Amino acid sequence: MSYKQAILVELYADFRLAPGSFGFDRFFDVVPRLRDRGFPNIESGSVNGFDVNLFDQKLAAAFTPPRVRCWSSDRTRLVQLAPDDVTMNLVTPAGTYPGWRTFREEVVAPTLGSLHATIEVSITAVALNTIDRFTVPSAGFQLGQYIRCGGPVFPESFASVTQTIDVDMGFGLIEPDGFNRQVHLHGKPVDGSYVVQVQSIFQNALADGGNALELLERLHDESDEHFEKWITDTTRNVVMKGTVDAVSV
Repeated sequence: MSYKQAILVELYADFRLAPGSFGFDRFFDVVPRLRDRGFPNIESGSVNGFDVNLFDQKLAAAFTPPRVRCWSSDRTRLVQLAPDDVTMNLVTPAGTYPGWRTFREEVVAPTLGSLHATIEVSITAVALNTIDRFTVPSAGFQLGQYIRCGGPVFPESFASVTQTIDVDMGFGLIEPDGFNRQVHLHGKPVDGSYVVQVQSIFQNALADGGNALELLERLHDESDEHFEKWITDTTRNVVMKGTVDAVSV
């Protein structure tokens, strides 16, 4: 379902590659191809300051692996290369999300094309991460007006929250469970307004011979279903201005 005023501000997919298959020495075989496919601004550095390791955040805290970032000219599309890991980001101001098809065709497809043209790609796990954020007046605010509390995602006890909230929930591990699901809810009053952010992470291991793009599509379908479960009619009809009847996403 699509809305007139989307609250999705960042979307990123993460492909974990087979251990030892994609080291730093191969990054610059891929970078020229990404530059030719619409990612001309190249930066290098470490993971510090950018939380992109979806699979093992404790490991990310302990290490600072080399990372190359390839940005589009308008800095709304980003491909990040790390050892045995590739992350693809779409970053847009609230209300300007161009749709899943744009992400798939303008970020994921050129990234995979660049990889396949350079190395033997073996993807072992796929993750999809969404960040939804919106700002509403703080006068009379209660979280339950905008976040469905008592439904399948958040408990009823959250409904009366009026001040800062910071909650992290998750279950499953890629190893050994083969999947991981996380929801991070953050809210706080700021200068007469209240800012709400919900970050959702969907990760699955990919069996040998599995299709990464098909798995990514399934994770996207699950993400859409999850989103509809935690928004209220106020968020749906007031914050996002209602649905768009016919749109290509």
